[in-house]
Amino acid sequence: MQESNSIPVLAPEVEFAQSPRGAFVDQRHEQRDRIAAQAPFSNLLGFQGDISHWVFGPSLKRAFDIVGALLLAIIFAPLLLAMPVLLWRQKGPILYRQRRVGLNGELFSCMKFRTMVPDAERLLWRLLGANPSLRDEWLATQKLQSDPRVTALGRFLRRTSLDELPQLWNILRGEMSLVGPRPVVPEELSRYGRNASVYLAAKPGLTGLWQVSGRNTTTYRRRVALDVYYVRYGGMLLDLKILYRTAGVIFLRQAC
Repeated sequence: MQESNSIPVLAPEVEFAQSPRGAFVDQRHEQRDRIAAQAPFSNLLGFQGDISHWVFGPSLKRAFDIVGALLLAIIFAPLLLAMPVLLWRQKGPILYRQRRVGLNGELFSCMKFRTMVPDAERLLWRLLGANPSLRDEWLATQKLQSDPRVTALGRFLRRTSLDELPQLWNILRGEMSLVGPRPVVPEELSRYGRNASVYLAAKPGLTGLWQVSGRNTTTYRRRVALDVYYVRYGGMLLDLKILYRTAGVIFLRQAC
């Protein structure tokens, strides 16, 4: 039997609110929460008023993604050429590939430059089994703030987000967008509750609201709220603001 590349929409009983704080709300208050959500997220990126009118049509967003990805590939061409050589010298694979959830639940191979030691997956479970505090952190956020598996070069790549440059190829293939919700692994989708269907309505992004809104310092519940907000109310102006903030993080090392 042929394996399917799509996964079912998960719909637990509890739904995350549209509020940036991720509070649980009655669906009857949806309009009230939409209005309440506009202000904090708009203030976060310097907006005034309702941003939902600045919308992208699918064709325009796709064209924007292609042009933007090609421009970024030209700008970062020296790094795209040098990084494989540096990683090859470390005696390990150059790229790290992982199955992530895309538009409509389609799974795709999301690419990054390798930032960890070889055999990192097996080492992770060994670390989690030996250290309860690391295990609790992983279960809460699916990340380790100080991951001992990350190499010195990997720390630089992660700090500058340059490890994600290979995702330009994912964008050109139509699997991702320049801006969108975070690419998640299938196991994480259950954390979105009924909002999983909202998440699946958009392509994941190279950058997004989460990346410029605290990133590793924020809670998982807030990550979900940021992704849901972007899918429901995002558009051209919000994308441009997020890209501007992302450039500041990479080039000027501004705090998110």
